[in-house]
Amino acid sequence: MGADIDLINAAAEVLKIKVTFVNVPFEKVISGVTKGTYPVGASSIVDTRSREKKMDLVAYLKSSPRFFVAKGNAFTKATALCGKTVAVAAVGVYVDELKTLSATCPKATPITIEQLTDQSAATQAVVDGKAFASVVSGPVATWTVKESDGALELAGEPLAPFTYGFAIAKKSGLAPAFLTAVNSLITQGKYTEILKKWGLEDSAVKASTINPRTRKKTS
Repeated sequence: MGADIDLINAAAEVLKIKVTFVNVPFEKVISGVTKGTYPVGASSIVDTRSREKKMDLVAYLKSSPRFFVAKGNAFTKATALCGKTVAVAAVGVYVDELKTLSATCPKATPITIEQLTDQSAATQAVVDGKAFASVVSGPVATWTVKESDGALELAGEPLAPFTYGFAIAKKSGLAPAFLTAVNSLITQGKYTEILKKWGLEDSAVKASTINPRTRKKTS
């Protein structure tokens, strides 16, 4: 996602470090950061307790997952997905969300969940008509539709919001510095400028935190 790259580059400028981007499938981002192959990972990574055990997540967006479909197939209620195929990245967090939705469908018409190698494959399945819809983070869904040249459109109501974070390898020790950089971008206004560029103003966080799912609350 373009906003991820812009934010990483801006944070790198604050930290006065050089960044080299390596384009790999989503599952390689997760495993690479977990193993320490990559010190930082960015791919609209949803913050979960299980992920926080393997890596540090520096929060930078809060957004609700969105469905997108081929142009002309828009729907309002999620019940429209009953009996349809929805394509998702196999290692994403949306499979459980779809299973919950499918459980509300008539037994004869459950949602068929097509788990593919990555989100690019899931998006292509929708474009090719092999899947009725796909679901992904709000920012990625918005960006995907924008880049589709009119082939895709958003559909349905947003799901419950998730927090998204930049993944930092625990052994790298970079999380505190990266946190400071992101909060500096927020304070300086550069963060808002980047989000506006990509139409993501509604996904802004007021301040970044490390591992928000498990961090201790203070009064």
